[in-house]
Amino acid sequence: MHKYRVVLLNASNMESFPVFPYAFVQVPAVARRANIEVVCQDLLGNPDAEWPSTIKHLQEQHEPAMFLITLRNTDSMTYADYKPHRQGTDTRKAYFPIESTKRLINTIRTLSDKPITVGGFGFSILAKELMPILRPDFGVVGGADEFFLYFQDIIQGEYNHVANLLYFQGEKVVANKRYFFPPSQEIEYTLQAIKEMMAFYDQFPEPGLMGATVEIMRGCNRACVFCCEPFVAGRKVQYRSLETIMGEIELLVENGITEMYMISSELNPEGNAFILQLADRLKAFNELQPAEREVSWFGANYLLNFDRDDYRRLSASGFTGGWFDITGLDDRNARAMHTPYRNKTLVNRLKDYVQYQREEFDISVVNATGVDEAEEHPSAGSGEDQKVRWTMFLGNPATTMETIRETISVANYEGLAGSFNSCYVVRPIRVFDYEQPSSETLDVAFSIDNHLQRVDYRQTMPSFAYPPALLRHLGSEAAIEGMFIHISETYLSTHYQEIRDWPGFLQEHAPEVLLDNSRKAGDWPSPEQAKELVDVFLQGFMHRYGEELASVGLPYKWIELNQLTPYTLAVTLYGHWDSETAVCEAICKQLRIAPGDERRQLVGFFVKTILYRFNVQLLPEYKPLFALDSLGGIPQ
Repeated sequence: MHKYRVVLLNASNMESFPVFPYAFVQVPAVARRANIEVVCQDLLGNPDAEWPSTIKHLQEQHEPAMFLITLRNTDSMTYADYKPHRQGTDTRKAYFPIESTKRLINTIRTLSDKPITVGGFGFSILAKELMPILRPDFGVVGGADEFFLYFQDIIQGEYNHVANLLYFQGEKVVANKRYFFPPSQEIEYTLQAIKEMMAFYDQFPEPGLMGATVEIMRGCNRACVFCCEPFVAGRKVQYRSLETIMGEIELLVENGITEMYMISSELNPEGNAFILQLADRLKAFNELQPAEREVSWFGANYLLNFDRDDYRRLSASGFTGGWFDITGLDDRNARAMHTPYRNKTLVNRLKDYVQYQREEFDISVVNATGVDEAEEHPSAGSGEDQKVRWTMFLGNPATTMETIRETISVANYEGLAGSFNSCYVVRPIRVFDYEQPSSETLDVAFSIDNHLQRVDYRQTMPSFAYPPALLRHLGSEAAIEGMFIHISETYLSTHYQEIRDWPGFLQEHAPEVLLDNSRKAGDWPSPEQAKELVDVFLQGFMHRYGEELASVGLPYKWIELNQLTPYTLAVTLYGHWDSETAVCEAICKQLRIAPGDERRQLVGFFVKTILYRFNVQLLPEYKPLFALDSLGGIPQ
């Protein structure tokens, strides 16, 4: 017989990405130690208008001593989710979990006099700030271990000794002592929790179960400015035992779940030993299982401290990947953002990562085709799942034009730009007060209200800031967005090659003298034919005017052109000019082509074609990105 029963609610799920709350596994596990039963209910798919009947039903059926609410996120942390065009005219679709939690509390108040407690990761980030906004009876920041241990004391009004508890004294918010509890050394999942999780994903099949969440450690000894894990979970890394983790996984596998999502701030914050030992355990487990019971696992974030042998060891255990958060390839920026990376070691770790990814792709081709040599089946490795990607927090507040110049310079000198198929630049960064943002950042920070309108910065609302130095240099947020898209496609990956539209380019830019009657009539060539037509023109132009092109520093041989990269071309061009028009004028001057001469069209098309081929944009404001730095010269 349970001593108490409570109801745990969640009104903060994201409609566009439903996730079964891990709180529905962990909170009942902590409560069981105190002989308290937790009844869980997620309100996703349950319209606000139906909340009263849901609350009334839960109250009548379970007679809870208290209502608990988990607030996992303060917002999506992504500015694009709060742009009006993403939501159309219905701003209600935007994600405001604090507002929905507040509505839920108000609904409960109209139906019950039972106390209400709010907790969860998102709440813990802003606990003192959210208490006056949400007006619960209690708040729990971080672990709820003592909340349940002393639950009877709390019910009886004696709670000033309960760690991590917040409450009101009049209008004042009181916060008890803060303690960072370790992760559980007991198995947290139960058959009931697994049943509820699978029922949730039956109801919300898209994107579906990406992996059963399993915590493997808690806390982080790092201090990256953009991460709140140490603030919420502590700066000491506390590990679950390998035996407990494997016991959790074995229970899930017994119930048909073989995909795991390992939860931690980083997989390897204090070195690789722990996660590699877990990988070895998983490998040994999988070797004893039939194929349908073999575990695969995803690893949230990890530090780029793995070498190629480490990656192979991880891969052998069923590891399918994770994220690594770097700000860029500029040590000054890394120091400003307190990230644990410096180029001296980071560059080689990135190369190891690329090699590991390529090996994984080759293995997948062999598994799919049964052929030992992947190159015999190039099409098998050409899909979206066969691309090497990286992400940078290059939109962080400390980023300057020098930061970007250094990043793209190192990426190209070290061959990284040509190794990644795509790059995503995070921009702008979510701003919180605990990050201690500079006055310069606060001057440009803004918040978004629930009508998707910008208001003055208030950290309890979705709040963002573009890099102040980039705003000064480029003049607008739109210009920053445009630059980040351009450099990520062109100088930090090979993505630009995939988005060349040669038929469209010809249709828009080719002089009529180059087009025959059929093409002018609308019978446009295929992409391959269009590219061939352009190449023929380039070769002919360079052959005819090679000497003049060489005299102004432009490529004048076909082999030379094909050895260029976007970066080497940009460095060459920006060494003399900062606009397309200026390049054209220099060539025309060398060829003695007067204004009004039809050959000017051919010169213009030649320049435009080379720029388009490499996706180089010549803009005065981009020139600082290509000034020769301490590395010297142009990479070959």
